[in-house]
Amino acid sequence: MHSIASRLGIFGVVVHFVFLSGCSSSDSPPLGRVTGVVTLNGKPLANGKISFVPNSGGRTSTADLDDNGNYKLIYSLDELGAKVDDHTVKISTEGEFGGGERVPTKYNVESELKVTVKSGSNVHNFDLVGEAEKKSKKAK
Repeated sequence: MHSIASRLGIFGVVVHFVFLSGCSSSDSPPLGRVTGVVTLNGKPLANGKISFVPNSGGRTSTADLDDNGNYKLIYSLDELGAKVDDHTVKISTEGEFGGGERVPTKYNVESELKVTVKSGSNVHNFDLVGEAEKKSKKAK
């Protein structure tokens, strides 16, 4: 009986390590760290969200924009960055408390923003132009 208990104990330890290795970050694709600043009509876009959607499929990386429009992408709970790939970028303020969407659809739902994430450190800044800016340019 002692040998059966020992075998079951060893089996349990092996299963535990196999399970943990399946949850590790080694299953992640190559990632690049991504930071940047988002502005709308020349002013920091505060309290928005930014998403990098890999064109070849896979997990989307996201970040919240701080009060100064800064962001740092998150790939998973324990990993920063985005998949090394070409991405479509979506930026939104929808869901803000007391506010609606301030970002034109060409930057979110129908995004025209495209970037490439490479290994290492990446900086992608976005200078968005909204309707108010377009109208003031036409008036000049």
